[in-house]
Amino acid sequence: MFRLTLRGLATRKLRAVLSALAIILGVGMIAATFLVTDRIFRAFDEIFQTANAGSDVVLTRKTEFQLSGGDQPALPESTVATVQATPGVATAAGVVGAIGYSIVVGKEYFEAVGGPDLVFSTPPEPFNNNTIVDGRFPSARGEIAIDKALADRAKVRVGQRIGIQTPDRVEPVTLAGVFKFANASIGGATIKLLTKDDAQAWFGKAGEFTVIDVAAEPGVLPTVLRDRLTAVLPASVKVQTGRENAEEQADQINDQLGSILRPALLAFGVVAVLVAIFTIFNIFSITVAQRARELAMLRTIGAAKGQLVRSILLEALIIGVTASLLGLAAGIGLALAISAAFDALGFGLPTASFQVEPRTIAISLAVGIASTLLAALIPALRATRVAPVVALREGATIPPGRFARFTPVLAGLAIAAGAFLLVNGLVLSEGGAQSRLSQAGLGAVVIFAGVGTFARYLVRPLARVLGAPAEAVSSVSGRLARENTVRNPARTASTAAALMIGVALVVFVSVFAAGLRESFLGALDRTVKSDLLIAAKAQGPGVPIPAGMPDDLRNVPGVAAVAPVYFGETKVRGTVSFVNAIDEDASKVYSFDWQKGGSDALLAQLGTDGALVERDWATANGVKLGGRFEVVGPTSRISLRVIGEYKDPTLFNSYTIGLAAYDKLFATRLLGVLPVKYEASVDPATTTAAVKAIADERYPSAKVQSNAEFKQQVSDNINQLLGLFYVLLGISVIISLFGIVTTLVLAVFERTREIGMMRAIGATRGQVGAMIRWESVIIAAMGGVLGIVLGLLFGWLVTKALESEGLVFVVPTGTLIAVLIAAAIAGLVAAILPARRAGRLNPLDALQYE
Repeated sequence: MFRLTLRGLATRKLRAVLSALAIILGVGMIAATFLVTDRIFRAFDEIFQTANAGSDVVLTRKTEFQLSGGDQPALPESTVATVQATPGVATAAGVVGAIGYSIVVGKEYFEAVGGPDLVFSTPPEPFNNNTIVDGRFPSARGEIAIDKALADRAKVRVGQRIGIQTPDRVEPVTLAGVFKFANASIGGATIKLLTKDDAQAWFGKAGEFTVIDVAAEPGVLPTVLRDRLTAVLPASVKVQTGRENAEEQADQINDQLGSILRPALLAFGVVAVLVAIFTIFNIFSITVAQRARELAMLRTIGAAKGQLVRSILLEALIIGVTASLLGLAAGIGLALAISAAFDALGFGLPTASFQVEPRTIAISLAVGIASTLLAALIPALRATRVAPVVALREGATIPPGRFARFTPVLAGLAIAAGAFLLVNGLVLSEGGAQSRLSQAGLGAVVIFAGVGTFARYLVRPLARVLGAPAEAVSSVSGRLARENTVRNPARTASTAAALMIGVALVVFVSVFAAGLRESFLGALDRTVKSDLLIAAKAQGPGVPIPAGMPDDLRNVPGVAAVAPVYFGETKVRGTVSFVNAIDEDASKVYSFDWQKGGSDALLAQLGTDGALVERDWATANGVKLGGRFEVVGPTSRISLRVIGEYKDPTLFNSYTIGLAAYDKLFATRLLGVLPVKYEASVDPATTTAAVKAIADERYPSAKVQSNAEFKQQVSDNINQLLGLFYVLLGISVIISLFGIVTTLVLAVFERTREIGMMRAIGATRGQVGAMIRWESVIIAAMGGVLGIVLGLLFGWLVTKALESEGLVFVVPTGTLIAVLIAAAIAGLVAAILPARRAGRLNPLDALQYE
C-alpha cells in the first residue's frame, strides 16, 4: 500500500501541491509568530544585559507595584556615599534618567519612531556601555551626546548647536559626540546623554539619582555584595545584581508584549490553519469521491477497509510533513515581512538575529501534520462506506453516513455551543484576559465549524439569488454555473466556508474598529468643549506633554481656559487603574455626565482627598458614593472620599482627583492632554497662531491640533492598524482561494466527459470558460455573504459585551460592499486556471475520458 500511495501522489501532483500550499501558508504564519516574538524578546534581553554589563549590583527605588512606564521614583544622592563605604564595593555612581524627551534641530523635533525617547546623565566608567563614533561624551554643562541613528536622521554634526526638550522649555546644547549603544539594536528608540548636573536640574531630580550602579572589588561575588548592601541600606531601596535587574526589566517588557503581540499574531496563524483544514478536507473529499471505482477495485482484490483508510491517511501524512517543513522555511519570509510591516507602521521594535527555537519547530510541525491528518480523516472513513460491487459501476457515488440525517441538528448544536463559549468568554467568565479571549476564540472556531456544516442547506437559496446576475449577463453559461454549484451542496458549502472565515474576520475587525472610532470620537464631541487639543507628538503610553506648557498658554491673549489632564498609574483594590487629575479650569472645558445629583460644583470640592468616580468603574471595584477607598501610588498610599459620580467609560474611565491629591501620589506631574478654549470674541486663527508660536519655541514635543485635526489623527491611526490586520488576514483569504481553485480544477476533471459533450453540441471555449468563471464567482459570493453575516454577528456580540466600556455598534456599510465586491473579484481570479483548463479540453478526447 505504501508504494501504491506514493504512485497515487505522483499521479495527482496538482492536488498534492494545492493541498500542500494551504498548509505551508498556515504553518508559515504559526512559525513566523514565534520567530518574530522570539526575536523581539531576545533583543530586549540583549539591551538590558548590555546596559548592565559593567554593573555587579544595581540600586533603584522600591515601588508599591511594578510600574509599566512614566516617571520612575528616585534615590537620594547621599545613597552613593553609603554604598561606596560598604566593604567589597570598588566604585559606585548614580545616573539620572527621563522618558519622553528628544532633540530639537532648528524648528524640527525628532521624536522616537515607535520606541521611547530616553535621556540619561552620562554614566562614568566602568558603567558606560556606549561607544563613541564621533566626538566625545559630554563633560561640561550645556553639552549633549546622541545615538548614531538619531544623529543620522536629524543630519547633525559634532559641534553644532541644537536643543533638547525638557519639562519646562527647550534647553540649548552643543552636540559633543555621537555614539552607538554597544552592539544591541534599540529599534526606533532614541538615547541622549547629558552631564549629571544638567540632567538633575532639567528633569526635576535635584540631589537624586534614578539608578545607582555598583562595581564589586575583584573576588567579591555580585550576590554577596547584593546581600551586604541590602543589610546597610534603607528598606525603600531595591538591591539587585546586574543580571537580576536586567532580567526583571526585560521580563516586564516582554510580558507586556507577550500578552498582546504573540496571542494576536498566533490568532492570525490559527485562522490560517483553520482555513487550511477546510481546504484540505474539501480536497480529500473530492479526491475520495472521484477515486470511488479505484478504491472499490482495491476492495475486490482483497484490500481491507483499514488498509484504505491507512493509505489515504498516509497520503495526508506525507503531504503534511512535507508542507510543514516547507512552512517552517516560509515562516522566515513571513517573519521578515511582518517585521517590515511593524517598521512601516512606526512601531520601531528592537530586533535581534532570527533563531529557530526547538519549540517553534515542534509546534509548527505538530500543527501542520495534525491539521492535515484531521482534515483527511473523515474523507478516509467515508471511502470505506461504498460496497465494492456497487462502486465498480460507472457513476457510483459514496452514500451518506448513518448520522448524515442528524447534520442540521449537530450543526445547530455546534453553533449554539460556540455562541455560549463566545459570550461566556467575553461577558460572564471571571478568568484572566488571556483565558477569556482564548475561550471566546474557541467559541468562534466552533461557530465557524457549525456554520460551515449547516451551509450546505443554504447553498440552493443563495445560489438562486447570487446566480441571478450571472444568468442576466450570460443566460446559458450563468444558468449552468448556478446549477453546477447546487449539484453537490456539501462540496460548494465547504469551499465557500473557507472564504467565509477570512471575510467574517475582516468584517468583524472593521465593525470593531468603526465602533471604537465612533465611541472615542463621540465621547470627545460630548465631553470636550475646546478649540485646541494638545498632545505629545511621540505616540505611546506614558509619553507626557512638557508640564510647563499650561502656565505659558494661560497668558496668551484670547485664551479663556486651559484645562490640563494629568495621569498616573495606581492600584485600587489590587487592580491597576490610571488616575486622571484636573485643575480648577476643568468645568470650563469638560462636560461631565453627572449621576445621582452631581454637578460641576463638585470640581471645586476635590481638595486633598476628594474623588469623582466613573459609574461602571465604581460598580466593578465596589466603590460607592460617600464611601472611601485606598489608592496605592508608586511610593505612597492615600485614602480618597467619593464625592461624586459621572458616566464616561471612554475618556475619564476610572476615577478623577484634584492636583493636591495627585501630588501626594506622584513626585512628578505627567501631563497627558491639554485642551484649550478661546474667548468668544477673539479671532481663532490669531489665537491659534500665538499658541503654535509658543509650542514651536518652547515645547516642540507637543502637537497643537484643533479638535477636528485631533479626531482625524485618531481615525488615521485606527486605519493604519486596520491595514496591518487586513494584510495578516489576507493570508487566510489566499488559502481559501487555493481551495476554490482546487475545487474547480477537480470539478473540471470530474466533468470532463460532460464538458466534451457540451463542446460536441456547439458550446464554444468562451462559453465553457464563462461557466467556470461564473461558478467560481457564485461560490466566492456565497463565502462573502456568509462571512459578512457572521462578521456582523461577532461584531454585535463583542460590542454588547464591551458596552460598559463605551463601545458602540456601527455597521461600516462601505466596507461591507467593498468586501462583497472583493470576494467576487477573488472568485474571478481563482477561476483563471480552471476556466482555461476547461476551455482547452479536446471534445473527442473528453468524450473518451474515464
